[in-house]
Amino acid sequence: MEKYIIKNADGVIVTTNSLMEKIKNNYGRINLIEKIPLAGFSFDVKEYQQKKFVSHWKVFYVGQLYYLQGVDILIKAFNYLKEYPCSLHIIGGTELEIQELKKIANETPLNERIIFHGYKKPFELYKILSEADILVMPSRAEGRMPYVAHTKIYEYLSLGKPIIATDMESVQEVLTDGINAVIVEPGNSEALAKGIIKIILDPEFRQKISENALKESLNYT
Repeated sequence: MEKYIIKNADGVIVTTNSLMEKIKNNYGRINLIEKIPLAGFSFDVKEYQQKKFVSHWKVFYVGQLYYLQGVDILIKAFNYLKEYPCSLHIIGGTELEIQELKKIANETPLNERIIFHGYKKPFELYKILSEADILVMPSRAEGRMPYVAHTKIYEYLSLGKPIIATDMESVQEVLTDGINAVIVEPGNSEALAKGIIKIILDPEFRQKISENALKESLNYT
């Protein structure tokens, strides 16, 4: 059915180039197919930009909590952050998903630093994110994840704060390692931890990728 629809549609819109290539290769659709990317909210970023001095680093994840999102990998990254003053704040998910992730958090030595905020409405979300110092997208590079657009990337960009994301084709279309984000190996908790540490310890680098993230967001309003 999917093949029939894609081959016979008058036109096809996709959100990433990697998905476009997948459709071309799988279904032979080569004409009247166009990429239109997702976008983030547009608002006064001054309220949300990184604080000039940070004594305790708040690492935030925002989004759904199913397996492919890799939140368990981010939780395990805190096994490598004992010596650093930071906490993890997880926004989103169902009560069942939160309970499952809490079991993983309780197995880490820093479980008291891992806070679950649950689901938040959009108008609540941006007030909470004003407290964020680092934004993370720890998705696994499996299933559909390398080809789909990730809404959180576009919203993260618009906050003008340092971003850490896992290396996937769709991510590379928007984020560049060392320019507007830190890109790490998918499924690797230690790599995520090293990305967090780099942002904490290198203020010039942190400032550069934050400013460039904000500039990049202007392409996706």
